[in-house]
Amino acid sequence: MRLLQMPFNNLSRCSGLCLFVTVYISLFLIAGIILFGPLLRNSRNGVVILPGNYQFSKDKLNSRSSEYFSSLGAFTQRPNDAQKSSKRPIEEEGINLILRSTFDFYWPHSYSTLVNCSTLQEISDTEFVAAGWTKIVYKGTFRGKQVAVKTARYNGRDVQECQKDIGSSKTCFERVDAKILKEVVLLTDLAHENVVKILGFCIPDLDGTATLVTELGEPIDTVRLLQISWEDRLRLVLGIAHILNHFAHSPLGPLSMNDFRREQFVIVNGVLKVTDLDDVGIGDPECINDDICQNITNFALNRNTTREDSDTRFPSCINFRCVGHNSRTNVWHAGQHFVKLLLPIGAPENLKPYIQNLIDTYEFKKKVSLYEEVPYILQKTQEIVDLYKSGEYMNTSKDLDELGFKRISNADLPGMFDYHCRNSISAVSCVISVFSEEEAAELCAKDPDCKAVVLSKEQTWTGRTIAIFKNGFNSPSVEEGFILIHKQDIVKNFG
Repeated sequence: MRLLQMPFNNLSRCSGLCLFVTVYISLFLIAGIILFGPLLRNSRNGVVILPGNYQFSKDKLNSRSSEYFSSLGAFTQRPNDAQKSSKRPIEEEGINLILRSTFDFYWPHSYSTLVNCSTLQEISDTEFVAAGWTKIVYKGTFRGKQVAVKTARYNGRDVQECQKDIGSSKTCFERVDAKILKEVVLLTDLAHENVVKILGFCIPDLDGTATLVTELGEPIDTVRLLQISWEDRLRLVLGIAHILNHFAHSPLGPLSMNDFRREQFVIVNGVLKVTDLDDVGIGDPECINDDICQNITNFALNRNTTREDSDTRFPSCINFRCVGHNSRTNVWHAGQHFVKLLLPIGAPENLKPYIQNLIDTYEFKKKVSLYEEVPYILQKTQEIVDLYKSGEYMNTSKDLDELGFKRISNADLPGMFDYHCRNSISAVSCVISVFSEEEAAELCAKDPDCKAVVLSKEQTWTGRTIAIFKNGFNSPSVEEGFILIHKQDIVKNFG
């Protein structure tokens, strides 16, 4: 205590400035001992303490993580020069790289996971999925459930570029590890139906690598997207609208997807989810005037427009931030990569004006305030969904008899008269969702190959009925809850 008391013995000889500096330094020393004393003591005792009271025992982690990572392949092991240059390649330094960022990341205060360094070795049947600049992705099985395993890629493009710039393998490896840590924090703080669910993570030391485990999704494939039903594509577009809204009003501030590509998303049980967050930008860019915001936005969108072209469309410099920049760039890229591709093709005729209005908004052709753009997009997307679910887009008032169809309850034609048709959700038969028996009859009447339709008990995500269209008709079999409608001009022979 003598060191802490010494400054106070000579207070009478200090000027006002001296008094201020002395008190400030003394309080800083006391706070440092209180806050960081336990951290330093526990670190020496072989326990890594993370913000939020996370504790990982080094001795317990190393053996388990090494066994698992060796089973995944060479990419998941740190190169030998990294092991020689640093006995503790991650620990406090790697974590602090995140915590020292200008975005003030913090570790979750209360978060329990199924997958951790102790249970990581339970993941089996690992298969390589993809490799990017920073990470390698595997799929595996954890306690009967398929999962995605993301690990740092130490021979990837990010590390190679880093080594060219600074030459230190240790620092470059820590930067890659820090991206994994950043993604753990973001996936936790941004938990949402349209953000991939984090199942756990492991942050070992020595020869291990930072690992993140999430739910497994289906990669986005352009050809596959165009093969799924329009209704399922509408669901993806609704997911995009929710993601835009979530990123615009996230608990961390407005977010920008700096690498907005379809590869950053997956589909989980029909729901679109963001899966790659390590390149997400947090907070609108800094500025000193509106012209800087205009230049930054034009660069991000690869456009060259001025405020005279659209005076309400550019972010304004408010409190040294280009307020609205992140949302605007997200909207533009979402329109180019998803909405324009997914919605127009195969859309119901009476919904096309609503769809065009939505696309115009994504392309900044609508006079909507910049700050109302994302809520407007979500509202108009939901409007299309509601019209589709309610059947209000239909303009028919005819009943089955007027449409030339007869109805048979509890009847089916299983395995008979199947054929492929446009907009089918099946590759081997004509399967389309319908709002009602009347809509099924209308669609069948317009198809020269269609002779009958079976309405099943199965429903889609909008509550519409799955219907199987048939190119023939014969004596039906009994199937409780099914409905069979057929054209009246077909000769019926029930034998």
